[in-house]
Amino acid sequence: MEKIKLKIESVTKIYNRKTILEDLDLELESGNIYGLLGNNGVGKTTLTKVIFQETSIKTGKISLNGVEKDKINFSEWFYFSESGDLPKNMKSKDYVDYIAMLSMMPQKIFINRYSKASQIVDISSYLDKKISSLSGGEKKLLVLFVCLLLKPKIIFFDEPTANVDVDHKNKIIEAMLAFKNEGTIIVIITHLIDEVNHLLDRVLILDSGKIVYDEPHDKVSDLKKLYKETAKKTFQQEMSIEELLNEDRK
Repeated sequence: MEKIKLKIESVTKIYNRKTILEDLDLELESGNIYGLLGNNGVGKTTLTKVIFQETSIKTGKISLNGVEKDKINFSEWFYFSESGDLPKNMKSKDYVDYIAMLSMMPQKIFINRYSKASQIVDISSYLDKKISSLSGGEKKLLVLFVCLLLKPKIIFFDEPTANVDVDHKNKIIEAMLAFKNEGTIIVIITHLIDEVNHLLDRVLILDSGKIVYDEPHDKVSDLKKLYKETAKKTFQQEMSIEELLNEDRK
């Protein structure tokens, strides 16, 4: 099994004169599930876009096994979206075919993987439906189906367990663990800490454009407490909510 390492070194991103990411360093290795935690506005989305080359950086370097980003084969990467960026007017079956075409997957391999993926994730009932008509859970299963077809080496899951029922959630979690066992780098971007606590091998906390915490996770520690103590920008308040509500009683 090939070992892979994704390195982000001294990355700075400035947008409209505002520093979004500042001198950020990060290493991701195969066979691990990382939890990328942080509240809205701290740079999680920007960091993901930088890694996937969807936006430029002012300074820094991104490399995969020593190969810098301009020469990286991104066909082996996958962004498991929160469903909002799917092509709404495209039918599900056309979307699957479109992704397979972009990957330049040989027809024989596509047919074989399609057959096997269908035994795991059944999307047959809405193949002829437009994506706009699908429920949130159906959209995520569609994205999961595509992910199983592509078998990527790096996957970023954006809120994978949000707004889905228990069966769909378990299917997605099962897939993440299976990909981990295949040596895939997995990053889970989420605010639903309790739902992924048992999956994480390492916790990354992003605050004010910097990685303020990067440590192994023992799966039994209080991750919510750790997050609250570490993400100081969000949780350090001059006045607590309780103090505000009780202020007029003084």
